[in-house]
Amino acid sequence: MRSQLDDHGYRITRQLGTTSTESAGVFLLGPIDGKHELWLLTEDGDWFRVANDVDGLPVADPTSPWLFWMTADHQITAYDTDSRKTVTTQPVSPGPADFLWFSNGDTAYYTAKTGTMQWTVGGEPTPQPITRPGDHVDTARDGFVGLMNEEGGYRVMSGQTQIFALGRIHNGWGRISPDARWITFDDRDDFAVLTLPEMKPVELPLPQGWFVASVEWTPDSRLVVSGANDEASDPGVRSFVCEPASATCEEYPKRALPYSMTNSARGQFILAEPKNFDESM
Repeated sequence: MRSQLDDHGYRITRQLGTTSTESAGVFLLGPIDGKHELWLLTEDGDWFRVANDVDGLPVADPTSPWLFWMTADHQITAYDTDSRKTVTTQPVSPGPADFLWFSNGDTAYYTAKTGTMQWTVGGEPTPQPITRPGDHVDTARDGFVGLMNEEGGYRVMSGQTQIFALGRIHNGWGRISPDARWITFDDRDDFAVLTLPEMKPVELPLPQGWFVASVEWTPDSRLVVSGANDEASDPGVRSFVCEPASATCEEYPKRALPYSMTNSARGQFILAEPKNFDESM
């Protein structure tokens, strides 16, 4: 599948798309030689690189300025997108399943040789509060927790009560909306939005036969969905902003790089193309 950056020799390498903090869009890019770079897009259109040694996927919370990524030398970097500075790093014990799963504010959740861990900026890593061996916290907000196990099985908890279970997620994960009213699941060609705590599906008017490549929440709990049809018939990326409450979606231009800002809560969802896009590539 192509992306809007191919003509410049770059592609978006994160199959589950870009992400965003409250003050910047975050884009994981990979040049043709395979080296992964992390770029930010700010509200005023600044487009700049913050890292060129990213291992795995960056994670961020759209309601906070914190961005986390893991480096090739097994360090988790905590970056403040408000001040545009790296605040600190945290060494990770190398293991066969090192992975940065998600973040909530200034806390990152990951797996390493030491097990399933969580780390809050300024503190020390601690084990994740999980309920079964082999589980890790995949997403969490306001008392709801998504747990994935080593075999890909998935459970959603409300406090200590299990409210939903999936036998297996092959190549995806869940994400709870900032207002904790919805949860998304993205599993290869399958994409779903469900209500919390009822876990009732929401049917969004997205194209039929569409491959969903990117699913991200905005601070005001709208959903940015990007993807494409079959490569042979439609190689271009299309982006939609969806309102789960009304089950409606609006398409945005292909060349725009979608991300959210705090002022999206005032109905001003920002979709921007960086002012130095062509020059930087």
